[in-house]
Amino acid sequence: PQQQKLQANEKPQQQKLQTNEKPQQHKLQANEKAQTNAKSQPQQRQAKPQAQLKPTEVDSDRPASPTQEALALVKRTSGCRIDALVEALGACPTSKLDALRAELESTRRRLAEASVRVAAAQSEAQSAGQLKQELQRLRASSQGATLMQQEFSKKIAELRSAEAEIARLKEALAAAVNGEAVTRSAADEARRRTEGAAVRDGYEAAVEAREMDELRKKNDSLQSELQKATNRADAAQSEVARERRSMSEVQSKLAEAVQRLDASSKELSGELAKYKLALEYSEGVLKKLEASVEEEEARWKSALCASEADVEKYKAALASAVSELRRYRGSSNDDLTDLNFAYHCVEKSLTNIVDEINLAKFRLKETVLNRYDQCT
Repeated sequence: PQQQKLQANEKPQQQKLQTNEKPQQHKLQANEKAQTNAKSQPQQRQAKPQAQLKPTEVDSDRPASPTQEALALVKRTSGCRIDALVEALGACPTSKLDALRAELESTRRRLAEASVRVAAAQSEAQSAGQLKQELQRLRASSQGATLMQQEFSKKIAELRSAEAEIARLKEALAAAVNGEAVTRSAADEARRRTEGAAVRDGYEAAVEAREMDELRKKNDSLQSELQKATNRADAAQSEVARERRSMSEVQSKLAEAVQRLDASSKELSGELAKYKLALEYSEGVLKKLEASVEEEEARWKSALCASEADVEKYKAALASAVSELRRYRGSSNDDLTDLNFAYHCVEKSLTNIVDEINLAKFRLKETVLNRYDQCT
C-alpha cells in the first residue's frame, strides 16, 4: 500500500511536468521558425547598407564625427543585446527558480510523507513492544502453570501416600482374614469342648459369636474403605493425566506465540531500518537540490548584474550617439543610415539571444528533471 501511495503521488507530478514542457517546446519551434526567417532577411538588408556606406568610404579624407565614433563603439562591443537581454535575463531566472522551488516543495512533501511512514513504523514498533509485554505475561502464566504442575506433583505424592495407605489396609484386611480363620479354628475347638460342658461353653460361644460378628463388620468396613480409596486413586490419576494434557497444549501454544512474536519483531525492525535509510537518502537528496538551486540562483543573479551594468553603459553610449545624431541630422544623412543599420543588427542579435536563452532554459529543465528522476 505504501508503494501504491508513492506511485499515486508521483503521477500528478509527472503529468504537471509534461504539461509544462509542451508550451516550451511549442515556443522553441516558433523561435526556430523566426530564426530561419531572420537568416533569409539579413541578405536583403545587407545590400542596402553596403551601398549606402560606399560614399562614406570614398570620402576618407573627411574626419569622423562623434556619432560615427559612438556607432563604431556599439558595433565593436556586444551592445546589441540591450533591452531584450535584460528582459530575458529577468524572466529566465524567475521561471527557473519557480520550477526548482516547486520541485523542492514536492520533495519536501514526499519527505513529510516518509516521516509519517516512519512514525507509523515507530508505532508498529511500539505495538511490537506491547506484544513483547504480552509475551512476558504469557511467560509469567507459564510460570504459574509450572507452579500448578508442582501442585499436581504434590497431588501425585498424596496419591502415592494414599496407595500406600491402601496397601496397609489390604495388609490389615489380610491379617483380619487370618484372624477370622484362627477364630474359626478356635470356635471348632470350643465346639468340641462344649460337647462336655454345654452350660459353661454356651456363654463362651455367645461371646465368640459376638466377636465374630464384630470381625465381619470390621472386614466389611475395611472392604468399603478399600473400594473408596481405590476410586479416589483412579479419579486422581485421571485428573493428573488431564492436567498433563492441558499443560502440554498450553506449552505448545506459548511456543507458537513466542515464534510469531519474534518473527513480527524481526520484520518490524527490518522495515524500520529501511524507512530510516530512505529518510536519510531523501534528506541528502534534498540538501543537494537546495545547494544546486542556491548555486544556480547566485549564478543567474551575478550574470544579471553584469548584464545590467553593460546595458546601462551601452544605453549611455547610445543616448549620446542619438543626441549627436539629432544635432547633426541636417548635415549628415549617412550617419542616420548607419544608425538604422546598427538597429537592424541589434534586432537580429536580440532574436539570437532570446533563442539561446530559451534553449539554455530547456536544457536546464531537462537536467533538473533527470536529477529529479534519479532522486525518485
